[in-house]
Amino acid sequence: MLWCFILYCLQSVLGSDEQELFQRLGIPGPPKGQGRKSEPSTFMMELYKQHNRVLGQGMATSVSSFPPLENSSGEEISDNRWRFSFGISDIDSMERIIQSRLRVYKSKGSKQKETQYRVNVFHVVEAELILKTSRSMEYLISPYNSSMMVKLLDTQKLESRQNHWVSFDVADAIRAHQEFYGASNIIVFEVMCTPVNPIDVAASSRGIRFTKSRGKQSTLIVYSDDGSNDVEEDGRDARNSASSKDRGYDPSQTYCQRRELFIDFSRLGWDWIIGPPGFDAFMCSGECTLNFSAKQKITNHAYLQSYMESKHKNIPKPCCSPTKLSPLTLIYYTNDGVKMKAYQQMRVEECGCE
Repeated sequence: MLWCFILYCLQSVLGSDEQELFQRLGIPGPPKGQGRKSEPSTFMMELYKQHNRVLGQGMATSVSSFPPLENSSGEEISDNRWRFSFGISDIDSMERIIQSRLRVYKSKGSKQKETQYRVNVFHVVEAELILKTSRSMEYLISPYNSSMMVKLLDTQKLESRQNHWVSFDVADAIRAHQEFYGASNIIVFEVMCTPVNPIDVAASSRGIRFTKSRGKQSTLIVYSDDGSNDVEEDGRDARNSASSKDRGYDPSQTYCQRRELFIDFSRLGWDWIIGPPGFDAFMCSGECTLNFSAKQKITNHAYLQSYMESKHKNIPKPCCSPTKLSPLTLIYYTNDGVKMKAYQQMRVEECGCE
């Protein structure tokens, strides 16, 4: 089972290839290159605190946060026209995109009367890439560059004198990029702002303004599902199922039970994991004999096997192993940003003889 593999790898981690462990668990491992330049945003850390409400059955299995590319994002390329660029090589082409949001911080405009603007967000992509996909009919040639194509993703009305975070739906752009996965790892959005009533706009008006100051940088958030939550729960019938109050470790007993095992990521050198710093993984250990304890969780097959073992020595005893496991949510640095993901079967909740 998965927990046995984890224990084996952790016991010999100093002399083994860590990459094998990361591959088995589905963890990408330490980021390469510039992956750790950007600190996790406040928004991402708040999501992590509420991960039980964000990740789970029927929802996303992971949330990725991508900071803007340096010197090429959040720039006003012409009057009321802004460009935002992100590296998204971490997005798997096979994952189902649940939703994606472009978060930008709108600052106050110049001292003028309140003016309402129509804000449109476009996906900008090379024509030769998008024309090879099933979504090509959704795009139009860019009026600014004939080698590029654009698609309107979202539109909102914003007031010029207000300052706050704005979130735009850009999921369709991420799904389009999945179709030419590997051909381009950069996604570009353009935001265009036009006054709802041009008569209300003063000649000195600066229109809608976006900031890229520290703590208010634009961020691309992607919620995705890799299908790991689709694994069916183990519905095995068991006798003498231990209740939650009976699961405590009793060191004076040798029977099969859950025992302590804490995994400290910092001691393993995995400093690219932001949180948690470690976790109680627990482990199963102890004897499975014919005289089972009332606190043990035992399958009918284990009863039969134990009985046969007492009669025939060539038959092994039942194995003490997990009968119930729970997931662990990690938040960690990736090559392009920060990712939060729920990993299944990481913590032992109950042990039994099988």
